[in-house]
Amino acid sequence: MAPRKPSELTVLSRRKSRLLGQITQIKNCLENVDSPLNQAGLKHKLASLSEIKGKIDALRNESYSVLSDEELPNFESSLDKMEEDADNLEVSLNTLLEPYNVNTSELSVKNNFSNCNVKLPSINLPEFSGQYIDWLQFKSQFVSLIHENTCLSDSEKLYYLQSALKGHAKQLQTVNDSYSSLFEALKGRYENKRLIVNSHIAELLNPNKIKFESAFHLRNLIDSIQSHLRALKQLELEPNTLCESMLIFVKTQRLDDESRKQYEMELHSNDLPRWDKFLDFLIKRSQALENVQRNYSLKNKNEYSPKFKSLVVKSDKRTCPLCSLEPHPIFKCKQFHDMSVQDRNNKVKSLNLCFNCLGHHLIKNCVKLNKKFPEITGCVPTQPFDLTKMNLPQNITYADAEFNIPKQIDIPLGGEIFYELLKIKQIKLHGNSIILQDSVFGYIITGSIQNDQSSYYFCNFIQDQVDKNLTKFWDLEAIGIKKESSSNPNDQAMQHFKSSVRFNSGRYEVGFRWKRDKQELNNNFSVAENRAKSLAKRFIRDPTLFKQYFEILKEYESQGIIERVFRTEKPTDRAVFYLPHQAVFRQESLTTKIRTVFDASSHEDGQLALNECIWPGANLNPNIFHLLIYFRLNTFAITADIERAFLQISLRDEDRDAVRFLFPELESNQTNPYKFQVYRFKRVMFGVNVSPFLLSATIKYHIEKYREQYPAATEMLDTCFLYVDDVISGAENISQALKLSKDADTIMKSASMTLRKWNSNNQTLMRTWKGEGLEIHPRHSEDSSQIPLSKVLGIPWNVVHDYFIIDVKGLMELDTSKPITKRVVLQSAGKTYDPVGFLSPYTIRLKCLLQELWLRKLAWDDELPPEICAIWSQWWSELPLLSELKIPRMILDSSGDSNSFITVEPELQR
Repeated sequence: MAPRKPSELTVLSRRKSRLLGQITQIKNCLENVDSPLNQAGLKHKLASLSEIKGKIDALRNESYSVLSDEELPNFESSLDKMEEDADNLEVSLNTLLEPYNVNTSELSVKNNFSNCNVKLPSINLPEFSGQYIDWLQFKSQFVSLIHENTCLSDSEKLYYLQSALKGHAKQLQTVNDSYSSLFEALKGRYENKRLIVNSHIAELLNPNKIKFESAFHLRNLIDSIQSHLRALKQLELEPNTLCESMLIFVKTQRLDDESRKQYEMELHSNDLPRWDKFLDFLIKRSQALENVQRNYSLKNKNEYSPKFKSLVVKSDKRTCPLCSLEPHPIFKCKQFHDMSVQDRNNKVKSLNLCFNCLGHHLIKNCVKLNKKFPEITGCVPTQPFDLTKMNLPQNITYADAEFNIPKQIDIPLGGEIFYELLKIKQIKLHGNSIILQDSVFGYIITGSIQNDQSSYYFCNFIQDQVDKNLTKFWDLEAIGIKKESSSNPNDQAMQHFKSSVRFNSGRYEVGFRWKRDKQELNNNFSVAENRAKSLAKRFIRDPTLFKQYFEILKEYESQGIIERVFRTEKPTDRAVFYLPHQAVFRQESLTTKIRTVFDASSHEDGQLALNECIWPGANLNPNIFHLLIYFRLNTFAITADIERAFLQISLRDEDRDAVRFLFPELESNQTNPYKFQVYRFKRVMFGVNVSPFLLSATIKYHIEKYREQYPAATEMLDTCFLYVDDVISGAENISQALKLSKDADTIMKSASMTLRKWNSNNQTLMRTWKGEGLEIHPRHSEDSSQIPLSKVLGIPWNVVHDYFIIDVKGLMELDTSKPITKRVVLQSAGKTYDPVGFLSPYTIRLKCLLQELWLRKLAWDDELPPEICAIWSQWWSELPLLSELKIPRMILDSSGDSNSFITVEPELQR
């Protein structure tokens, strides 16, 4: 048997691996300090690197033509990483070559650096992310290390400065691309004495409350105080008597009760306390507590048997889940008492409380129902340990303030509630051996420390949902039989919409309903930046694409759909999220060939996506099956859509920073493709999970105003809109169709929405629409043979002859030269789009075949047995016949004539 020919992806991956190996060799040569490269060697490596980058470009262009849509993103991402590594190496090589290109006699001994010819990056620089409070320290260190180093050229200094900038500071725009311009821009932005002083004062006046006696927390407080006072002293702000008295008052309020009492006992007069004496007390107090806690650890080292490990801790006091004001149980809450019985029932259900005792557990776990409750003995942790060795972060709240002291477990928490308590943030210490997990109670400590003799075992259970999801392939057979779920009247997004929708300046304004704290949402900048870099490289290779993309952006800006963001610092009172985006081409589209698609489901590793933080809202769209049936009942078929429907709805100002995006600044800066402008949406944009709901809810809200004035048109708009902004309707005569369309156009224009691309199977109606000023479908109306196919909810429709056809192009593109496996059969089923069930006699055979494959327990990539493969091949051979089907759109007129019928040819035989 001849060896199987490798796939295109395998061949390209092998070529990519070879190029990656060459890049790694060059990198290893630069890092080899024992055998540094001379001038000739550096030039040779630079030439080799240029050749490698050319091959990467060729490999990328080839991948566009041979890889599938599923394979391309990962492959292109790996090429981007290789290209970025090559760019960094090129900068390093050019920098190392620079001393050979200048007169070395010009380098005098004015500087204090012993080695000027240092490989990049060789200086460990502090990072600056745009926080005003960090600017002076960063500037001081950078000036001494880099700015005053006369051995470094301006290009080298620029490289160091750009590598040190992170977050918002990295987005700062400059007049040109020089070092001096960037450094001066940073000074102009961040050397704001008033803001810096305010930041330090805010930190001094708002320390975290120390809840218990702790040397660790006292030392943190001391370090924090001295750090901020030292920074203020550098700004020539010396503390006076009034200032010191105020600080002492603020700090004593944040001490634990015992430390505050000890300090009061230290005061022997009614005179104003001195700041140096207060600081001296804090230092002595922390030393005393440290000694006490260390002695306690040694004394009780072996008192506890290491049998259990703490996973979750319980807060002693729980805030009411309803009013969130006082630490009382919900059954004592006045707001709960004032509710009706039904409202109480719904609230208990939504809060996941026990219906028996209103506790924070499910009823099946309620101990008051005389169910057996597991008994847990022993203490956690198993022995005390010294906090001073853990180097814990400052200024965070812990769920158990005394987690280092062994205690009995208060109560176990079940899996059904545990993960609801966790938040997204994690802090890892000591090589990931200790993890601080944020929760609703504060940070939970888990992990292991040295000299721990215990052995712990963990078990995770993951349920494979593939079988469950595959049942959707059989759902079509139950259309009209299974009861459809209705929208929840208590839906969070709907309640928020009704209370917040506004009509301003001719259009509606809506907002997001957040289901998580906005501060939990990371800004996703690194993901958006990496995607924008890939997009910039693509623009450089394809200037035409850049021109089209840029024109769309400028059109959006001129129409008030987006706006430029010049102050990119994170606001304190709102969420900030950067959306990656890409171009999607639709050559079959008659109006928009290229669309910009935004990804609100992207996220950094371990962080939340924007779509995870917003309530998506109920599905308000009509049933697609019902719509298509209704579309087939009328003599005159009518379709239209709303021009840029989502973008006609304003987004409230406080949510606009959550839909920011980056765009390469190539128009004014061709030398550095990695400079980006920041924009944000002012309108609702497609890509956020709640956008379809907001569009449907807004339309339904709007048309209710016209229910009495235009009853027929409002009924059509209410029942015939889809989330994809299409109108699907019909009428029995031209006059009825014309009135419906004109009334609908009037209603929607009053909300700044334009109905366009009016289309019908009747040419007279099309000409009448055009005469009335309605924008008809852009088709070749004079020559019916040249009229392209339209699509109704994804089904191709021959408008002139008024019949549907079946599109099998996606299925025919399947590569049958490869072995036929269960995965291939499932892909074939997934590519069959048939929402009405036209092809059920044909597709049911494939579904039965899938059932047979499951019964035989074949793996995904096992080749089908010969007898099964023969059945699939017969099914596949009949596929081209589907394209010959012509299914009349109109099956019955709306009068219900029982004599109406259809004939579908050709007949498919099994």
